[in-house]
Amino acid sequence: MKSNDVLQASGSELSPAPSAFASIWQLIGNLWFRALRAILACGCLGLIAALFVGWMAPWSYYCDLFANFRSQYILVGLGLIVIAAGLKRCKSLVVVVLLTLPHTIQVVPYYWPLRWITSRMESLPAASSEARAKEPSAVPGRPLRLVAFNVLYLNRDHERAIRFLRESHADLIVLCECNYGWFEAVRAGLADSHPYNSSEFFPMWDGTRVFSRQPLRAATDFEHFRQIPEAEKLLAVSTRWQDREITVMGIHTASPTSAQRFKIRNEMLALMEQVGTQVQDPLIMAGDFNCTSGSPFFVNDGRLRDSRVGFGWHGSWPTFAPELLRIPIDHVLVNQHWEVLHREVAPDVGSDHAPVIVDLRLLPDSASTTNAP
Repeated sequence: MKSNDVLQASGSELSPAPSAFASIWQLIGNLWFRALRAILACGCLGLIAALFVGWMAPWSYYCDLFANFRSQYILVGLGLIVIAAGLKRCKSLVVVVLLTLPHTIQVVPYYWPLRWITSRMESLPAASSEARAKEPSAVPGRPLRLVAFNVLYLNRDHERAIRFLRESHADLIVLCECNYGWFEAVRAGLADSHPYNSSEFFPMWDGTRVFSRQPLRAATDFEHFRQIPEAEKLLAVSTRWQDREITVMGIHTASPTSAQRFKIRNEMLALMEQVGTQVQDPLIMAGDFNCTSGSPFFVNDGRLRDSRVGFGWHGSWPTFAPELLRIPIDHVLVNQHWEVLHREVAPDVGSDHAPVIVDLRLLPDSASTTNAP
């Protein structure tokens, strides 16, 4: 046999190898294709279920819980859109877009106008916070800084939280789950910077407290506030800011972990809206609402504006989850007398909630209606 014949024979014996490799690769490709189709199908069913439970939220606290994960449903939808586009399944792509759209409508408005970009460009919180803290509150146009923070009563790292509160240079601090141990620690830690607190007037609200640089009064001292039906059921204090009386409410609703607590939370949210919309002075409502704006029970009256608008969705709970998986249950609402200059969610400081920081400007045409009794 000639050498050429030997080479041809040996080549013919090796030729099945590339064919076997191609078959294996094709098998893997088919399995991957089927897996993506299964993920797409399951994802669409999941988004359908999310819309259904969102529709059922007014009647079931289980469904209401699922209605709070709007941004997460958008992330799922975006992933499915990529899969549908990669598989070139146009009908599935249209279906996914339609199923994701209701959640997108809930979330996207919080990013417009683009205050979250302009506020960072102005460097409000970083560059000028210490200087602002040294300025008297009567300086016209000076922003008021408020921190809302659920400290978590099981958290024992008092020092870490107090250090954050001092470094935030806040004018007002609203704390939730601030039990007696926390209260004593915070009061001692902030004695020189925030000597005034709401517990002087409202000791019965032992878990929610307001600390202030300026003297506080009980809002119920004012006749116009006492005339608001059921206003005494909310923790409300008053302080002077730029020669005006402002009202601050500390809010902590029940966590909806049962049908009864679900009802109690919703009643509190309705009471907040009822009372808050009747307050004529500059008003701030801050704390742990245990509710996101994805829930039908969230405060939706346009006279109480969500400070998140223009700054983002701002998930604040739970801190042990990645930021993209958190939900916004810590809120600051204001009435028409305020302009929100900056809002951010601070890093984890030991609680399961992240603190919320807002900078507010009192609008010049917001004349106080309060008359001392």
